[in-house]
This record gives sequence, C-alpha cells and structure tokens, in this order.
Amino acid sequence: MRFSDVAVLGLLLMAACAQDAPGMDGSYRLVDIDGAAIPGTATLEIAGNKISGQGPCNAYHGQNRAVWPAVDLSPLATTRRACIIEGGESAFHAALGQVTTAERNADGLVLVGPDHKLRFTAE
Repeated sequence: MRFSDVAVLGLLLMAACAQDAPGMDGSYRLVDIDGAAIPGTATLEIAGNKISGQGPCNAYHGQNRAVWPAVDLSPLATTRRACIIEGGESAFHAALGQVTTAERNADGLVLVGPDHKLRFTAE
C-alpha cells in the first residue's frame, strides 16, 4: 500500500467517526442550572456552530468557536429590554458564558462548565 493510499484511508476513517458523533442541532428549553430552576424561562437553539435563544428577558445569539461537543462561545449579543424578572437573566448568561462541554442525552442537552451545569429538554 502506498503512503497516499494510507493517507486517504485515514481521512475516510476520521470522516466516518465524525459522522457517528451525535449532532447538537435542535431547539431546547432550560430545565435548571445546577439543579435549581431560574426565574422565568430560557431557550437555546443550535444550528451548526450558531447559537441563539431567548433568556428570561432578552434574545441572544453567538457562535461556538470550538467543534461540538467542545464549547467555546463567542461573546453573546443580546437585546437590551428592561427586565422585571430578578436574577434569571444574569444567572443564565453567566452560566452559559462559562460552558466548555455539551452532552446529548435521552431528554435533551447538558452544558457543563467548571462551575455550572445547565440542563435543557429538547423541544
């Protein structure tokens, strides 16, 4: 077998493995952060490397600069509506901003960072 044949075979095997990884694309609703519900509701939409959603008060969007399941979110762009729901918006954005890993499960999606775990159900 020539080197070029081995290289092509290696690329094909890597592509096959990458296709076996579960996709993260979908619509999700926040269940809890670290086991506790937050005031209001929050959603997350994943489409490729783009993320968006609605926090308890404001819409947001950004992108994952890593390859799923690794997470390295860009700074989130958000709307700036006044918020009468205390605590939910800031807790959600703070936890989302430090996420480093995504895991799909039977119920939906779990985002994990060094200090927080966000659980979402699939919609």
